[in-house]
Amino acid sequence: MRWVGINVIFLMIISCTYSTEQFKEGKRLFDIHCSGCHGHEAEGLNQLYPSLKDTTFIYSVKNQLPCIIRKGIHNAETFTYKTRHGDMEMPENNILNAIQICNILNYANSQWWHSEPYALKDIELILKNCK
Repeated sequence: MRWVGINVIFLMIISCTYSTEQFKEGKRLFDIHCSGCHGHEAEGLNQLYPSLKDTTFIYSVKNQLPCIIRKGIHNAETFTYKTRHGDMEMPENNILNAIQICNILNYANSQWWHSEPYALKDIELILKNCK
């Protein structure tokens, strides 16, 4: 009985961790879809493209990030960050599915933001409700 409890805890820990494969896929997708503007180290490009290392901003829009990735940023009036830190609009990324967006966000989170990881079910729900 004791071993069952230990095994359950072990499986819970493993299932909640961000795997090496997901990390590699998140990095690959970030390099393809994000780094061209935001830089390979998320440093941004002066006033043209914002740094993704601005954790104050990231934490304030954490639950909006999946929609921002999917829909882009096209209107400075509805998204004031663009006007404060960058002069370019962010393109849509309609080709990315929920799993890919989750992997990108968890890669970025593991590298720069260090907050609670995203769960796929949460990403799917957020994307379903994007405006």
